[in-house]
Amino acid sequence: MQRTAYDFGVSITRTFLGVTVAIVLGAGLTACSSDGPVESADTPTAASSTPTRATSPSTKAAEAGTRANPFGYGKAVRYDDTSVWTFTWQGTEPDAYEQVKAQNEFATPPPTSSSFILGSFAVGAGPDMPADGADPNASWGVSYVGNDGNTYDYDASCGVIQDELFSAGTMYANASKTLKVCATVPTTAVSGGTWLIRSYVGADSSVYFKGA
Repeated sequence: MQRTAYDFGVSITRTFLGVTVAIVLGAGLTACSSDGPVESADTPTAASSTPTRATSPSTKAAEAGTRANPFGYGKAVRYDDTSVWTFTWQGTEPDAYEQVKAQNEFATPPPTSSSFILGSFAVGAGPDMPADGADPNASWGVSYVGNDGNTYDYDASCGVIQDELFSAGTMYANASKTLKVCATVPTTAVSGGTWLIRSYVGADSSVYFKGA
């Protein structure tokens, strides 16, 4: 299975499940920016606000949206100021096997000493989306970064879940959806972790959200 990203004439090769495919990307979804994550006026779904993190006057806080200072739940943000995508993280279930099993009776439990961690978030397509739309799966990916510093990709290891990112489909200007992602993470690495959304174009085009 293949993941690609859209951008201005950029060609990207991605590997998924052992198959490598090269695709020339479409125009206009994101551009690399060094400005980092930004808050957005676009709010995909209504959500309660999160209190501002308190900092010591003598200590400079890490930039919002970084791993050291991830965004909390309910705040609409973009991973850079050129992106047409807006994200609002809504919640995290650190031990989601029972939820997954309730949705899919054939689901198997995670490996020993691992947990299914389930995230829910809203994504909005901005008004500058190209006329033919775009599939979120071709533009950016979601991972969980554990407290051990390792990255655990959202993949099919949790089995089938409802409203998962894989099933998002093409979105057009001003559309919004609530989606779910699930990753298999060592149980000891779950607490204190963060969710990472990263554009498939450029290391600077990324944003972190609070995890479990």
